[in-house]
Amino acid sequence: MHRIIRYILTLLLTLLVILYTIKNSITGQSYFVFLSIYVLYILLNIKDIIKKNAINQNKKYNMLQIIVLLIMILIFVRTLYDPTFIVNSQKNLVQLKKIGIEYLDEVQYQPIFYLSQNMIYFIGLILLLLIYRKINMEKQESKYNSITISCLIISIISIIPSLQCLSGDINHFKYLAFTIILLGIEIYRLIKDNNKKREWPIYISWIFNTLALISIIVNILL
Repeated sequence: MHRIIRYILTLLLTLLVILYTIKNSITGQSYFVFLSIYVLYILLNIKDIIKKNAINQNKKYNMLQIIVLLIMILIFVRTLYDPTFIVNSQKNLVQLKKIGIEYLDEVQYQPIFYLSQNMIYFIGLILLLLIYRKINMEKQESKYNSITISCLIISIISIIPSLQCLSGDINHFKYLAFTIILLGIEIYRLIKDNNKKREWPIYISWIFNTLALISIIVNILL
């Protein structure tokens, strides 16, 4: 029963995401990251169904997915269809006017800003589901370390703060400290695993970490 409800909610959310994307296109880097992670989530669900993985029968996992899907569905429905939308987006409107887009309709763009404000939470919720899935897969020796995979996901998401750092919208010293800590964890895992686990996720993480460091250096020099 839980799986059927999850399938229905997943289908409904997918339709809402498609409708929103067609109506508003991709609005910002965070929405692009959300789409990428959501597609990964869908593909993994399809894989679990086809291969009949035990995680697909996990009641707790199904309940968590139902809760997350309901939260996202409610926000997408409100964004698309709530006629009495009220949200404080004055700061966003001022920023848009500064770049010359003065013809924007405030009422029309309020829902977009509302959804944009929730994207970081959507991304976090889906990532937590994926991490839970990884940890609770069938009991067998995994070729990947969960911390390494988590670092890879975090490194990919770091595209957003890297772009914000280039535009001066983020504290580069705090972001530098975060990047150094992330690199430290990745180096530790590389030494700790010592060819016992797959290491390619760490090398890909380093690519995104390098981009982050470049954005920080550029921000400091400018």
